[in-house]
Amino acid sequence: MTKKKENWKDTIVVVFAQNGQEILVAGGFNRELFAALNSSEIFNPSTNEWRPGPDLPLVMAGGSSVQLDGEGTFLIVGGVERPWDQDPPDPLASARILIYDTEEGEFAYLDQTLVTPRKDHTTVLMPADTVPCN
Repeated sequence: MTKKKENWKDTIVVVFAQNGQEILVAGGFNRELFAALNSSEIFNPSTNEWRPGPDLPLVMAGGSSVQLDGEGTFLIVGGVERPWDQDPPDPLASARILIYDTEEGEFAYLDQTLVTPRKDHTTVLMPADTVPCN
């Protein structure tokens, strides 16, 4: 990888198909630099190589992702936006939702946001006619 991502629980990992199976690693936290990341990288297991991916429009860690369709559109939901230039840094749970389209190869904000900001959560795509149970 181009930047060391030691804390994988804070890193958003999105798996998608593009010319075979590839893995997108987005955002996360670099403990060595004490900095959240807005970068992404794409791993191709068939060539065993990493390449830079598109930047996220913000630094983000601790979010989750879900594939919306079989064509390579994903949401990255919530997480933590950290204003690292403050002393001390103040981690803020996020209500933002990003969309990533593998054909476009870029991240964009959705107009919608979560009702409650959250981090370290799970996001699951559910059929429209189901009722979640707690």
